[in-house]
Amino acid sequence: MDFSTHLSRSGSVVRPTGSSALTTACPSAVARALGPALARAVGRLALGASISAVFCVTLASAQAPSSSSPLPPPTVPTAATSTTPSVSASASATVVSTRVESSEEGLQLNADFDVQLSAAMIEAVRKGVVLHFLVEFEISKGRWYWLDESVVKATRTRRVTYAPLTEQYRVTTAGVSQNVATVSELTRLLSRVRSWTVVEKGKLKAGERYDAQVRIRLDPTQLPKPFQVNALGNRDWNLASEWQRFTFVADKP
Repeated sequence: MDFSTHLSRSGSVVRPTGSSALTTACPSAVARALGPALARAVGRLALGASISAVFCVTLASAQAPSSSSPLPPPTVPTAATSTTPSVSASASATVVSTRVESSEEGLQLNADFDVQLSAAMIEAVRKGVVLHFLVEFEISKGRWYWLDESVVKATRTRRVTYAPLTEQYRVTTAGVSQNVATVSELTRLLSRVRSWTVVEKGKLKAGERYDAQVRIRLDPTQLPKPFQVNALGNRDWNLASEWQRFTFVADKP
């Protein structure tokens, strides 16, 4: 049968009844031609097709690679490393231990101190100020009828400077220099005295008892004049330990 529209013999319009007519007909015509139940089925099919199309578009969008780069993982903050040297609020010095030993050269002193440099001292050294530290040692012999006899007075100077090019501190003792990089190493070096010959051999009487004392201090007289004025009564520059006293017996030769 020809599905195109044609006139019947009676002159009335005859509509095609094939599938093409169903697709081109309006919904009301479909409903009249197929009945309400079939029209509802056709509507459900059209709605399902629309939902399927929307689902496919959504799925394709989700699977498509993102044009933006992924976010970096969150950064966990860490403690910053401080490059500021560890110094004390004020200068201080104490004597920790002392001992004397006989050697081929004479009587030698070994001592340990606890030296703490202030921030003002470190800043001054880094700006070119030279610091002089004195280790002072004395030996005396008691007399019941008069004042104690002074037998020996010895002083060792330690000169502290700073080299900006190498960023190192230099400690010079008796013409021998040692370089260190940190303030902690500097204070540790200043806090140790080893094998310092304080008495020449043969000057002490063997078997005799002697009184000795030792201390360490900053020599303010070696500071530049402006610093000498500021050092008066200033805890940042008042570095001096108490005298540490002890008694020993001179060894026999």
